Amino acid sequence: MEIAGVPHELIRWTSPAQRPDSRRAELEHEYVTAVDDDGNWKFAPVVSEQARTKLNQIAAKMTRPPKEQTRPLVQLRAWWKTSTILTSGVAVEIINSLLARARAAAAAIRARVAAMVDVALATEWRNVH
Repeated sequence: MEIAGVPHELIRWTSPAQRPDSRRAELEHEYVTAVDDDGNWKFAPVVSEQARTKLNQIAAKMTRPPKEQTRPLVQLRAWWKTSTILTSGVAVEIINSLLARARAAAAAIRARVAAMVDVALATEWRNVH
């Protein structure tokens, strides 16, 4: 996915899955060579688009890293920034600029949401008064 202003190196760095391509190729080979107990082909000798889609999903799940232990958000933010700077190959200035823009956008969204009336609370207040 392309995100305006975000370098491709940073997008690739955030991807949690390894390349499932090689694993998918192995699964496709198993698919076209699978036989039942009687020696008959289990599936068609060619991988259909529907089967390829399913094998892609399986390969993606198989190559995903294990889930990490839950950590506090403050700790995660510090780790993400440090890790991004050290491993993504993206300049520190760009990372800091993206963080500043994200914080500004979050503040603007919070301000807009806080200014809106809570409909459920307003309805309850109206029914009481």
